[in-house]
Amino acid sequence: MTWGYVTFLLGSLGLLTLVVFAALRTARLLQHWRPDRNLLLLPAENLLRGILMAVAIGLGIISGLPPERLGWMSHDPAGDIAWGIALGGALAAAIHLGTRRLVQRPNRRLYDTFIMYNITPRSPAEWPAVLAALLLAVTVEELIFRSLLLGGLVPPLPFWPLAVILAICFGIVHRPQGWLAVVVTATAGLLFAWLFLTRHSLLAPLLAHYTADALQLGLAYTRRDLAP
Repeated sequence: MTWGYVTFLLGSLGLLTLVVFAALRTARLLQHWRPDRNLLLLPAENLLRGILMAVAIGLGIISGLPPERLGWMSHDPAGDIAWGIALGGALAAAIHLGTRRLVQRPNRRLYDTFIMYNITPRSPAEWPAVLAALLLAVTVEELIFRSLLLGGLVPPLPFWPLAVILAICFGIVHRPQGWLAVVVTATAGLLFAWLFLTRHSLLAPLLAHYTADALQLGLAYTRRDLAP
C-alpha cells in the first residue's frame, strides 16, 4: 500500500466525516435560524463546496488509481447521459408522488419542506445561479460517495456492503429534510451506486442525481404549498 493510497484513504474518510457532521449541524441550526436568501446561493457554502471538490479531485490524483476505477472516464457518454437522465426523471417522479400527501399534511419530523422551500428559486432570474450551485453540490457528493469511496475502496472491500453503508451516510446527509428524506435519499444512493457499478462511469450517477434534484426544484417552484 503506497503512501499516496494511504493519504487518499484517510482523506476520503475525512471528507465523509466532515460532510456527515456538517449535515447534522445544519439540521440543528435550522431549528432556530431562518435564512434571508436561497441556501444554495450562500457564498460561504459555495466556497466550501469548491474547496471540497478540489480536495476530492486532488485525493483521486494522488491515490495512484487509474481514472477508469474512479469513474472519471466514460466509454459510452451517450449511454451514460441517457441512463442518468432516465433514472433521474423516474426518481423525481417517484419522490413527488410519494411526498405529495405529506406536503399537504406536514409533519416536520417525517418530512420538512423548509429546506426545499429555501433552495427553490424565488424568481425566474434566480434559476441559472441556483442550477449552477446545485450542479456544484451534486458533483461534490458524487465525487465523495461514488467516485472516491466506492471506486477507491472496491476492491479490497466488497461492493454492496460498502454501498449500503455509504447509502446510509448519504441519507444522513439529508437529515435536515426529515426522516423520510433520509430513507428516500439512502435508497437513491443505492440506485446511484448500482448505476456507477454497471456503467463504470461517474457521469451516469451524477446526471441521475442532478436530474432528480433539478426536477424536484422545478416541481416545487410550481407549487404554493411548500412555505413552512
